[in-house]
Formats: sequence, C-alpha cells, structure tokens
Amino acid sequence: MFFSLGLVVSQMTISSKIYGFLNVKGLSDGTWDPTLACVMGGGLVVSFASYQFVKGFNVFKVSPHI
Repeated sequence: MFFSLGLVVSQMTISSKIYGFLNVKGLSDGTWDPTLACVMGGGLVVSFASYQFVKGFNVFKVSPHI
C-alpha cells in the first residue's frame, strides 16, 4: 500500500515519466528524466535503514551493552 501510494505521489504511474527515464538517447540532447532514479534511490535508503532493525542483517555492528 505504501509503495503504490509513493508511486502515485511521485507521478511514476504516468507512462511518459517512465519512458523519459528509459530513453537513454535523451542523455545527449538533455531530455532524459532522472526522477525515477531518485525514487528508486529513496526506496533503497528506506530499505537499507529498515533492515538495520532485523536481527542478523544489520550492516553496522553494535556491541551489546553489558
């Protein structure tokens, strides 16, 4: 539900936005749309942060308090 809401809020359900990202020929003439990469990067940050709370998956090891 949160994922689909995020896609709607960021307007990634509009096909022209997705085509603008996938059209890498637009890099040369300046029409490439990097907004989908920003949305994916935001999802990566949220996923990385939330996995820190799953036992055994945390990347940053914290010594237990005695």
